[in-house]
Amino acid sequence: MSCECPPGTIGDGYSPCLAPVLPEGCQSDEECPNNQACINGECRDPCNCGIGALCEVVNHRPICRCPPGYEGNPNIRCEQSGCRTDTDCPLDKACHQRQCVNPCILQNPCAINAECYPENHRAQCRCPPGYEGNPQVECRPVGCQSDYECPIDKACVNRQCVNPCLYQNPCAPNAICFVTNHRPQCRCPPGLLGSGYEYCRQPPPEARPECTKDADCGTGLACINERCQNPCQVLNPCHPTAICQVIDILPVKTMSCECPPGTIGDGYSPCLAPVLPEGCRSDEECPSNQACINGECRDPCNCGIGALCEVVNHRPICRCPPGYEGNPNIRCEQSGCRSDVDCPLDKTCHQRQCVNPCILQNPCSINAECYPENHRAQCRCPPGYEGNPLVECRPAGCQGDHECQLDKACINRQCVNPCLYQNPCAPNAVCFVTNHRPQCRCPPGLTGDPRQYCQRPIPPPEPECRRDADCGTGLACINERCQNPCQLLNPCHPTAICRVIDILPVKAMSCECPPGTIGDGYTPCLAPVLPEGCQSDEECPSNQACINGECRDPCNCGIGAVCEVVNHRPICRCPPGYEGNPNIRCEESGCKSDADCPFDKACHQRQCVNPCILQKPPSTV
Repeated sequence: MSCECPPGTIGDGYSPCLAPVLPEGCQSDEECPNNQACINGECRDPCNCGIGALCEVVNHRPICRCPPGYEGNPNIRCEQSGCRTDTDCPLDKACHQRQCVNPCILQNPCAINAECYPENHRAQCRCPPGYEGNPQVECRPVGCQSDYECPIDKACVNRQCVNPCLYQNPCAPNAICFVTNHRPQCRCPPGLLGSGYEYCRQPPPEARPECTKDADCGTGLACINERCQNPCQVLNPCHPTAICQVIDILPVKTMSCECPPGTIGDGYSPCLAPVLPEGCRSDEECPSNQACINGECRDPCNCGIGALCEVVNHRPICRCPPGYEGNPNIRCEQSGCRSDVDCPLDKTCHQRQCVNPCILQNPCSINAECYPENHRAQCRCPPGYEGNPLVECRPAGCQGDHECQLDKACINRQCVNPCLYQNPCAPNAVCFVTNHRPQCRCPPGLTGDPRQYCQRPIPPPEPECRRDADCGTGLACINERCQNPCQLLNPCHPTAICRVIDILPVKAMSCECPPGTIGDGYTPCLAPVLPEGCQSDEECPSNQACINGECRDPCNCGIGAVCEVVNHRPICRCPPGYEGNPNIRCEESGCKSDADCPFDKACHQRQCVNPCILQKPPSTV
């Protein structure tokens, strides 16, 4: 025989069976004081903030925040605010008045048109793309100095190699502009007649001759067989190596023969290259380990500091030697770290390599864990163990139920709620613990054997939620509805951002200052204190501008230009008698040599004029 107490009572069956003494409990937060929450049927303090944080309970909700002078995630840890040295900041920030700020804001050593950038906690300078020079003195636009630095179909205009037809087109509106030897030339499209410089027009009707005399034809054309034709093409008297040019004189146009640039001769006999000192014209004339540079076979190597250079088929190949790294065209440096500060905090520098310090030396006991921290090997006991990790870590926990509280049982050496491991109750019954053993009861409003079933006679309408776990991300159960606690209970200052922390059993809120401001989120969020300076041009005198936080002269005009500052803006212009792009260079107006003029003009007293005016033309053919 066996003796058992009836369902709903407790006892051994040999002594009286009694109704269980149940602790008074709660079903929802509204049954608890405003500074407590209903957790596992009990009204308890819901605070579970991080180390060093302050907790305030508002309407059953814990609000975690860091105390004044501290910062961090209040749900994890609050630490004293601000940096102490540059090493506490990212590499692109410097420590100033316990704040990590851009060092370019504190002190900008760069020229006006140079770029300031942070590197290794310091302000560095560099010229922007398209500029060159010393960025701490002056950065000037990269470009050409003369036409000879450009391809033959380009000219140097404003330090740029461009199509001169786009800048100084001498052609008639319907003519075609093309470039020869850096100079714009003109021709009429197929089917049109004319000089190209003055006009291009349809040929006259065949009934009338196109011309009867040279004066009827345009520039560069003569009347031959009653047609306007280029006499150089029809009657070319020049040697094939020379260039024939039409001389537009009347009544009869004539021709002249000239040798091309770079050759010499009278144009009627062969044009020959001038006798030059021996040298090279192309790489193929040099040994394979040299290149033709400025007419000489030379070593083309121009690698960075510490780099190795190998010339293959006249071309230099730069590389860093073994054990070195970097850009071989700039600098090669020995690979690896030099000290622990060159490595992440979880690594140490060993033989110029960043490695886990636990691999080099593990000071921990056999069942302890070694972990890297601040470049050093540290020890700790793993979860479920306790003791000195340098000596011994033993399993933590209990040996029997008598070592646990009455509402806990010893399971797997842990004092835990036995209802979580061996719950004998029906799915909708309440499990509670008495004298280390799980017991069952039906919730209020339900009846039945709590070990088999609990049922509601007439199911009332279910609320949207009963606890925070019933709600989705960013929502909490408030007045049995899933709502955003930041919108209802916002504890933050208006300048801060309220965020919902999805922790259970009770969700919390945290206050954070927006990026670019500092504060604890409960008091006003303020901009960081920076060195005195300007924020906009309006804070400076009218002849200065706010550049990198300082009132400075904004003038950065080209060579020879005049600068005037009006309402904080620089205005560059060339002085009288000079011309050019005032942002690059102003030069004295006019030509310097014949090369600056079209082929039908010569440079005289800095003006391009018809050479026939200066000197009597040759006799006609």
